[in-house]
Amino acid sequence: ALAIKRNILQVAELLDPGAEPGRDIEGLFAERVQTRILDLASGELTEMDPATFDQRQAARDPATSVAIPPTEDIARIRSRARYAPVYLVREQGRILRIVLPVHGSGLWSTMYGLLALDGDGRTIKGMTFYEQAETAGLGAEIENPRWLAQWRDKRVFDEQGEVRFGL
Repeated sequence: ALAIKRNILQVAELLDPGAEPGRDIEGLFAERVQTRILDLASGELTEMDPATFDQRQAARDPATSVAIPPTEDIARIRSRARYAPVYLVREQGRILRIVLPVHGSGLWSTMYGLLALDGDGRTIKGMTFYEQAETAGLGAEIENPRWLAQWRDKRVFDEQGEVRFGL
């Protein structure tokens, strides 16, 4: 949990990547990041308790998940939870960053990461992966800072307003 909080702070540009390991991650996270649970069907924030919500468990439970048709399952995950945590970074009353969990199948493993959007939700500000078991030198390149830097300032939506982004 502490490592994920550290990754959220880093991708939201609240923590210098070279920051000392003893830095008060918990304190900074509590001070700057609000965790909410998002209903993915409605786009509304819920009153669910983020401390007790487990997105991976929810994705495996038919009562709390949605099957993804194979033609739409570009991440090859077969089903997704109906809800997801969203991390809101606020500064002077406005949303500075929105950090979303992302995951998808690699060649050998499911890869789990975080996508940071600008406060308007339209521009990627950072991306990181915190869990994967891909082959070193190949799929594990998703952790390479140069590869991750390519996502910065990419627009999330195409000209028709559809979610589309890529390198």
